[in-house]
Amino acid sequence: MTTETNRPGAQPFAALENALEIVDSLREVVVGKDRLHFFRIAAGSAEETRVHLRVAVAWGWLDESDVETSMALVDRQLRLLWGLTR
Repeated sequence: MTTETNRPGAQPFAALENALEIVDSLREVVVGKDRLHFFRIAAGSAEETRVHLRVAVAWGWLDESDVETSMALVDRQLRLLWGLTR
């Protein structure tokens, strides 16, 4: 994944960079028991992404072939997260 800041004239995505700094600053604060909670939140976000893609297909904004790879990646991510929550 990239914010494409390496291309000529590209500007950094300030909100993303700030969010990553927040995550980094909390590295020592987050304890082991919180990890399960965060894995569940990540799974919910992945499910939400899957639904958004399905809605886009249902409305005809995208073809199923447009989202086939993304849906497979989301499914894989959900399998990985499911394993981490067990």
